[in-house]
Amino acid sequence: MGKKIHCPCCQATARSFIDGTFDAFLCNRCDHVWYESSVYKISQIDYENSQKYKTYYVGKPPLLWHHKKALNYLKAHFSSRRVLDFGCFDGFFTNKLVNANIDAYGCDWNRSAIDFGREAYDLRSRLSLSPEGIYDAIVALEVIEHFPDPNEFLDVVLPHLALDGALLLSCPNKNSVYRLKT
Repeated sequence: MGKKIHCPCCQATARSFIDGTFDAFLCNRCDHVWYESSVYKISQIDYENSQKYKTYYVGKPPLLWHHKKALNYLKAHFSSRRVLDFGCFDGFFTNKLVNANIDAYGCDWNRSAIDFGREAYDLRSRLSLSPEGIYDAIVALEVIEHFPDPNEFLDVVLPHLALDGALLLSCPNKNSVYRLKT
């Protein structure tokens, strides 16, 4: 059994299930999963300088179930409105949104991935390192768990969401077929 820690969502006891540089935590009450580093706190600088994009999608389908659900929802409800893909990595999903005639933009702290996506997907002015302006919808797929506290995530994205906007989230699910069983 791993070390005990309190869930940032509901304050219940959680347990760690992966040891090493990055510990994963699972809340016993609300099933929230999040990650922390036992060596250092992950920062924007760590993401900005990551070279992970070069091999991140090798051998994996780039359009997963949560992308498909978000894409279908946005096509149905936000096709003529401004959408932000927050934590867009190299912009592959931003590109899918643009190809679906959605006025989409992406931001990610990974400078290398953004530079790659600007060229690979021809998204030059649509990708940035931080949100710019107000959006009718913000999509953050598998992003919120990278923040130590979900409230920090909300503090970053909500100032960029229109008052009548929609926030679409996905996060790791311990019951997903894609996850290792603990």
